[in-house]
Order: sequence, then structure tokens, then C-alpha cells
Amino acid sequence: MKVIFFTFFILLAFSSYSQDEPKSDPSALRNINSVPLFLDSLRTKILLDTLKYNPKDIVNTSSGAINSNSYSSLFFINMRYQYKLDIITGTDVLAFCNEILIANKIESINIMNEKKSKDVFGINGKNGTIVIQIKESAVTDFNVAGLKKEKYRGNNLGLIKID
Repeated sequence: MKVIFFTFFILLAFSSYSQDEPKSDPSALRNINSVPLFLDSLRTKILLDTLKYNPKDIVNTSSGAINSNSYSSLFFINMRYQYKLDIITGTDVLAFCNEILIANKIESINIMNEKKSKDVFGINGKNGTIVIQIKESAVTDFNVAGLKKEKYRGNNLGLIKID
């Protein structure tokens, strides 16, 4: 019975995560109203996705590292920091989840659909973008997941050492 309930909960969480944008929304952004529930399903999805990681899939391009079998959304935090989680190891992904995806730190979450995301962010946005606004009062170390800081922004998309 517990297995059935857990499976139902996971399917419910993933279906709310993967729903298409309403056609009436011209901005292609959907606001998440229940941040804690969404974060639980998002963390589960992200951590399960780390099983797909293969360093042989990482390709360095002129615009930074990409995963040739891309599966991760682009995370855009505080309109300043960009993270792509399918180009880093599971340990770095876990550090990102433990530092950034904390419900009491988050002011708002919006999801940009894949079409709009790809139009705005190019190949890095091909799996959609999750836009997270952290509360000003929250103490957060953005130097996780291989972030490379520039003056007022940063990303983890820079060149990655390939073994």
C-alpha cells in the first residue's frame, strides 16, 4: 500500500511539474503557488536525473559546456545566476539542491516553457527554464554547482575539464 501511495504521489508531483503552459499566457511563464510541494518534486526529479549523468556526454563549445544528451532545465536565480545541472557531477547537483532549493529562502518560482526558454536562452534553455527569486534576507552561497562569477552575474556553463 505504501508503494502505491508513494508512486501516486511521485506521478502527481511530476505531472504538476511537467504541465504545459496555458495557451492564454503570452509570457509563457507559470507562477508556482505551492513552493514547498513543488520543491519536493523538483528535488526528487533533479536527484533522479543525476543517474543519467555521463561525463562522456559533455561537450565544450564556444558558448560553454553542454550535455549532448541534455535533460536538465536551466535554473535562473535572482535574475543573475544561471545553472545547468546536466553538466556537473551528482555531488555538485546535491550541493545546489541543498543551498538553493530551500523553501524558506525562496520568494517566488516561475517556470518558462521550452519554446519561450529556447527563444530567450538558446540551446541552454531547450529543456525549459526555472526562474527562482531568493528572498533578500536569505543567506545563500551562490558559489555552488561550478558557478563561475563575473562582475554582477555568473553561470556554471564555462569550459569543463573532460577526462
